[in-house]
Amino acid sequence: MLRGIFRENLQKRLVLGFLVATCLTGVVATLVGIKIISDSTMDEAQRKVQQDINTAKLIYGYNMERLAFQIRYVAL
Repeated sequence: MLRGIFRENLQKRLVLGFLVATCLTGVVATLVGIKIISDSTMDEAQRKVQQDINTAKLIYGYNMERLAFQIRYVAL
């Protein structure tokens, strides 16, 4: 009788341990995945903003050169 109770208890503990280990692994994997995706998204957004700033600087510089050329042309 005692052996049957111990065996049932052992079986329940093993199943519970397996479920806890599985759930814990799933939670950790989910959190790591969220962190990686978040970091990747932030890096991509930062690169896009930097690219847009560089493009704006290039356009501004071109327009300033064109304006300076036009001023020199009119001054002659």
